Amino acid sequence: MSKKTGIIGCFDGNGAAKTNIFYEQLKKRGFDDVRCVDIGCGTSYKVSVMLDIFKCIKYCEIIVVFSDCLKYLPIICFVKKIFKKRIYNNIIGGDFAQKLKGNSKYIKYLNELDANWVEFSKLAKDLTALGILNCDVISNFKEVNIKNALEKVSENGNNKFCMSGGITAESGIADAIDAVLKYNCDNQEKIRVEIWGDIDDDYKEEFESLIKHDCVEYMGCADSDKITDAITDNIAMLFPSKKQSEGFSLSLIDAYAAAVPIIASDVGANSEVIRNFETGWVYPDDNAKTLYESIKWAMEHKQEMSAMRRNCLLLSTRYKPDFVMRRLVDKYFKDLK
Repeated sequence: MSKKTGIIGCFDGNGAAKTNIFYEQLKKRGFDDVRCVDIGCGTSYKVSVMLDIFKCIKYCEIIVVFSDCLKYLPIICFVKKIFKKRIYNNIIGGDFAQKLKGNSKYIKYLNELDANWVEFSKLAKDLTALGILNCDVISNFKEVNIKNALEKVSENGNNKFCMSGGITAESGIADAIDAVLKYNCDNQEKIRVEIWGDIDDDYKEEFESLIKHDCVEYMGCADSDKITDAITDNIAMLFPSKKQSEGFSLSLIDAYAAAVPIIASDVGANSEVIRNFETGWVYPDDNAKTLYESIKWAMEHKQEMSAMRRNCLLLSTRYKPDFVMRRLVDKYFKDLK
């Protein structure tokens, strides 16, 4: 049976990773007729894109839109009414509610869609409070390799922390390095932090000045399928993000797959994904009010950190594409199976 499915989103740039993974997962599940429309990442309208959207909705039985598609939302809803097709909006990131506060006209359009998929419950509640009544929580997901994850860190990794993801001013890199330097100043046992990821051009000069310390090493970029192997020999991942737009970071999934507990700030989906003192913790907490106190607690409770590693590995399977997509396809694409 031909399964005419459409994907409208950005296939190269911000948000492209999830759009491409979704496409690959549909093909893997036998959706042999997937039509894609690349809207690009700019803010301007393109007539050619509008025409492609029209053709896609006319041709396909189900269409999945990946944010940020606000600029094309009116045309998407207009064409939906003409052809009476099912359209789902997959919202990427954690600041969608903030964007809507200055663009309330789009709330009507979002309610005209068949569902708005969000990555975590808090965002669903925020959107519902704005009047969007068709939200469903669909977890972020990523194909990861767990076969080489260490259930126990080596002697080398016993005093080592890692960071992974996009390196920007909002990543909390400076805070993490300050906390590591303070710990080394206050304690005889020394620790270090290894940093993986792409460096934002605007942050490159400042970042290079931060990593001159002996206890900090920039490791470069690891391929998406190799990052878990690269970070597994660490006592914990530091995730002190300050990004107000933080959603459900793929770095959290990488850490779980690597059996690495996560010490994170309270942004985005962190408090929903991380089980406090089972798979890491979100600070401020009664046991650790700051990042420095969190690092200190980890170093003083290595047996507990080791137990968390096993929990991380067990939970990693629920963020695999097979697990998430099975539920999504059963619920929303059942009649096309």
